[in-house]
Amino acid sequence: AYTDDSQFNISFRAESSTGKSYIPLEIAQLFPKEDIIEIAYASPSSFFHDHASRDEETGEFIIDLERKILIFIDMPHDQLLIRLRPLLSHDRKELIYKITDKTAKGKLRTKTVKIIGYPSVIFCTGKLKVEDQEATRHILLSPETSQEKIRQAIYLKALRESNKRAFLKWLESDPLRKLLKERIQLIREEGITNIVIPKPEIIMSYFTEDRKLKPRYTRDVERLIFLIKALALLNLWHRERRDGDLIANEEDIFNALQLYESIAEAQELGVPPYVYDIYKNIIIPLYKENGIGVSKRELAQKFHELHGRVLEDW
Repeated sequence: AYTDDSQFNISFRAESSTGKSYIPLEIAQLFPKEDIIEIAYASPSSFFHDHASRDEETGEFIIDLERKILIFIDMPHDQLLIRLRPLLSHDRKELIYKITDKTAKGKLRTKTVKIIGYPSVIFCTGKLKVEDQEATRHILLSPETSQEKIRQAIYLKALRESNKRAFLKWLESDPLRKLLKERIQLIREEGITNIVIPKPEIIMSYFTEDRKLKPRYTRDVERLIFLIKALALLNLWHRERRDGDLIANEEDIFNALQLYESIAEAQELGVPPYVYDIYKNIIIPLYKENGIGVSKRELAQKFHELHGRVLEDW
């Protein structure tokens, strides 16, 4: 969020009750409140109406999203994302949108909206089908749904809801949490504008060696670069400064590659990890067992066996 132009977007996609909105909302509490914009629901046009201030000289409506964190909570469809594609792609730091609006007399008029800056965008939805254009603009993530994770989530929920005031007091008093919040605030105040990666050939070789190249790699490599820069920024007091630039080191590159590698397969296929895990852990083993196609019934039974819950027909 606090880079000049290296923000990346995350799309949390999974079935209900897995924590796809819980995770970003909890992490957002570590950041200054004025930098967070949470939207439970927004139609494609209402977003442009509600977040703009009017420039009296030009008549334009201005939406300033510079270094903001935009969280869409459990949105039912991607229509707003379609309209925000130029913003999510970082096409321009200032974007002009022309939208229609009704006057008091019911007539239609054109309104000019200018969006300034690049926000970090987190989109949460139960919709598992991803359009190609959205898949290349987001890091696709799904919360873990293992039995151990669910067991811990139940324990945490019981702890929190049994005495919410005591739980929040305990949470906010944690010294490491306090230090992390302070660290984020100080990073914000540093106002770093440029982060340099001195060895881009390491990144290039990851995407070009021993594999067929895909057009989407041009965006995937950008995401990996942004992740390296985020790690350098997180550790800025332990990184070299040169002529006002922050210099990432090999540790940042190595750690970013490790993180990216854990989600790379699903990203390159353009599917949420939740869907890819069903394919990898259920469909493939069943196919190897019987050597022919896998029926819906077999798939549902295996899913229930592994996860202890019913897989929806759709």
